Amino acid sequence: MNEQELKEYRTNVISSLEEEIAYYQNLIKLTRHSRLKESHTYNLKFMQELLDAEKAEQNV
Repeated sequence: MNEQELKEYRTNVISSLEEEIAYYQNLIKLTRHSRLKESHTYNLKFMQELLDAEKAEQNV
């Protein structure tokens, strides 16, 4: 993978993570059962951590 392809790949990863985060945020709003809400919140936090790590790595 050359540098341009790597940059495009990372941009796509960030975009995908942002979409997943939006999905989980909406899912949490719609979920009534606390156990499911807890699971969705865990997934949301995990996706946010991945996004932060990817953004930090891209800025290196």
